[in-house]
Amino acid sequence: MVFTINSFIMKPINLLLFLISAGFAVTTMLSGCYKHNVEELYPLEACDTVLVSYSAIIEPLIRENCYDCHNSVNYKSNGGNLLLEGYSNLFVVIPDGTLLSSVSQDGKTSRMPRNAPKLDDCTILKIKEWLDQGFPNN
Repeated sequence: MVFTINSFIMKPINLLLFLISAGFAVTTMLSGCYKHNVEELYPLEACDTVLVSYSAIIEPLIRENCYDCHNSVNYKSNGGNLLLEGYSNLFVVIPDGTLLSSVSQDGKTSRMPRNAPKLDDCTILKIKEWLDQGFPNN
């Protein structure tokens, strides 16, 4: 059936059906435009900082992100004379806050890892948690 203005005037029921259909269409379209919170649409994965240990989390992280420059072969030429291999060598950068400052790239120290993207927030939180625990050798 083709609707014309004359058919609406002549048949009020047609006008009523048209208005109901149009209202339903507009309601459906507008409900799709609801503004969502980014956190609701893309929830962040929880960052597990409960069981952060040197052997399971910190050492592999340091090995993966720092050893290219701060290993026993390259540390004098590429690593600013700073060796980070092994637990005892980390004590040079832990007490004064250099480790956390460098990886969080807060502007107080050199940004690390050099020539690489900043570590993700969860990784930085794990380092911070380990430091807050007193940086145990576990």
